[in-house]
Amino acid sequence: MLYCIFAYAPDAAMLRMVCARLRYLDPEATIYIISDPEHPVDPAAIPGEGIHHRMGHTKRGGNLNGLHIVGEEIATYKALMELHGAEHIVKLDADCYPLRWDALCDTTQPGDFVCCERWQAFVPSGMAYTLSLRMANALLELYNARTAGKLWQPGQLWQEDITLWALACQTGLPVRMLPYMGGYAASMPDVLPHEVPQNVLSAHFIHCGEPTADGRRIPREHATLRMRILESTMDEFRRTK
Repeated sequence: MLYCIFAYAPDAAMLRMVCARLRYLDPEATIYIISDPEHPVDPAAIPGEGIHHRMGHTKRGGNLNGLHIVGEEIATYKALMELHGAEHIVKLDADCYPLRWDALCDTTQPGDFVCCERWQAFVPSGMAYTLSLRMANALLELYNARTAGKLWQPGQLWQEDITLWALACQTGLPVRMLPYMGGYAASMPDVLPHEVPQNVLSAHFIHCGEPTADGRRIPREHATLRMRILESTMDEFRRTK
């Protein structure tokens, strides 16, 4: 499967863990890390077979918000799928640790855009989603048409997840949102390895950089520590199977 992660320098430690986990789950994985041009990831920090590094064209500033970033994302997905002759691509956040990949990678199920629900509120999560080549083509056509026609409302944040979902719903192609209550996504709490709750270990994707209850983003060092605890728990689980 083809994977894409947009990242910047402070994500390096988490990227090593995420890429190793992806290669464990999918030995044929082809992973592209797209770096923020102002704070690029050092390719030497995340070596490995099937891992490719590219420089992005727009500053992401620690988050994937803004029309220019959404446009670059869509164009990147399209270009990578065409380069590899792939029909689908999976996008992951650098702080999203995959425990199972079948939820988004099962291309036999309907949906040209498939994502996870966030907070049980039918709001799309951008931490992990998959889209097809025909969806990327349709999204880019719609994005360019709206840009040329100046149909974007000024002064908006244009969050990646909500913007892409809204555009995908306008393409007329099938979309699917996996329910939060179905155990597809979970956030990593601040616990010791032996205290990681079962609902986390049974989920498909774990968001280690989940913001605080009042919406504040946590430092990348904090998210990295959460992921290390999760990774050590999975290592212990594999040893005792």
